[in-house]
Amino acid sequence: MSQGSRLQGKVAIVTGGGNGFGAAIAQRFGEEGAKVIVTDINVEGGEKVAAQNPSNLIFQRQDVTQEPDWNMVLDLAFSKFGRVDVLVNNAGTTYRNKPTSEVTEEEWERVFKVNVKSIYLATKALMPRLIEQGQGGSVINISSTGASRPRPGLVWYNATKGAVTNATKGLAAEYGPHNIRFNTVAPLLSGTGLFSMFTGMEDTPENREKFIGNVPLGRLTDVDDIANMCLYLASDEARFINGTEMVVDGGKNFSKNKKQGNSVRGSYGVPFNDSNAHLSPELYDPKTNQFNEQQPNSIIRVYHSISLLLPNGRVFNGGSGLGISAPTNHFDAQIYSPYYLFNQDGSLATRPTIDDVAKKNLRAGDKLSISANIEVKNASLIRYGTTTHTVNTYQRRIALDSWMANEDPYETTLPDDNGILLPGPWMLFILNDDGVPSVLARILIYMTPDRADDIKLPIGTGIFGVNAGAAVPVRHFNF
Repeated sequence: MSQGSRLQGKVAIVTGGGNGFGAAIAQRFGEEGAKVIVTDINVEGGEKVAAQNPSNLIFQRQDVTQEPDWNMVLDLAFSKFGRVDVLVNNAGTTYRNKPTSEVTEEEWERVFKVNVKSIYLATKALMPRLIEQGQGGSVINISSTGASRPRPGLVWYNATKGAVTNATKGLAAEYGPHNIRFNTVAPLLSGTGLFSMFTGMEDTPENREKFIGNVPLGRLTDVDDIANMCLYLASDEARFINGTEMVVDGGKNFSKNKKQGNSVRGSYGVPFNDSNAHLSPELYDPKTNQFNEQQPNSIIRVYHSISLLLPNGRVFNGGSGLGISAPTNHFDAQIYSPYYLFNQDGSLATRPTIDDVAKKNLRAGDKLSISANIEVKNASLIRYGTTTHTVNTYQRRIALDSWMANEDPYETTLPDDNGILLPGPWMLFILNDDGVPSVLARILIYMTPDRADDIKLPIGTGIFGVNAGAAVPVRHFNF
């Protein structure tokens, strides 16, 4: 790229500049005339980046979690260049995507130190000097789309980026009167070698295709995308931009299959084709009231199909069957019986039983009366899957934990709101004290008495029994 002048006369510090986003940002700033101090704990990488433009880039080793290192870098900047105009807090880290309960204390401390404490130390060291300098400045904090759209398996990493984004807004308000601007740049996952760390999947072309299937622009973030955004924020062109989060995600934030709450999502590409089709099943955990995403499976595209894993370990699957895009029978996914059907020793748990439901056709606000072989304390209504309506999380599962009778039959009052208790068939489960669910009982919610006899409960077509611990091959079929 030819030499430019958008940052001519400015002095910048870029942390984590030894590779990835930081290297691209430092190089772009140098190309536009800035004097750049590239810092990194990785000496070899940082020196290599600085050597590509020795007239404008110099390297200084820095551990961003140590206050003396910050003072050293700032002393270097002011002694060599006489000023600082731009700071890019790019240095960051994560741990491998995994269940949150498996994150070690050391991993937790490291991710908060590198991602959050570093910005605290930077602010503490730099702000007095910028205020004394009296010519304003631009601080750019690299956040993540995970700050606003956190995903399972990276809870504490996402929390650090949420802290970065929130702190940036407060700093923008506090130091704006000094003409010191604070903004964040939130990248989507890039191809900088961290794909497996962030997704928990092997970095293969197939898995990358699955990921970018939800990105309307159809690719991962490129390092130049972030470098160019930082260039804009560092330049005088952005002199009125303050406290803003610049999301660089190819439109994924507005993708049709963005994950809303705990809603089940599939894959949607632009354009969609058989090579990037996949099924992403989710498993409901009654103990935590969460839908946990399972390993996605590559499938042939079958239009207008649904797959629903019921909390009782059964699978309901419907679709268009054989067709042009699915000329032969094929497996869509293998879904295993959920852990809550087992005791800790691996034996089958004893499941409670709903012996009878006094009235199965009900309206919102009606009393629900059931007989069971345990004292009913907790129960849930789970809505059947739908191919025609989007159902929010609070419309998919309704907790029933206020039972008015302490002996059989047990009674509770349904929510008196058809905006939550949507008309149609529902699955009723009771839970014992260990969170083990019963086999479902089906009830029908209707709005007016004359509709009660018109709508029939599902008769079970497409619902298959699952042997505990066994894999379930699911095929499409017509229904």
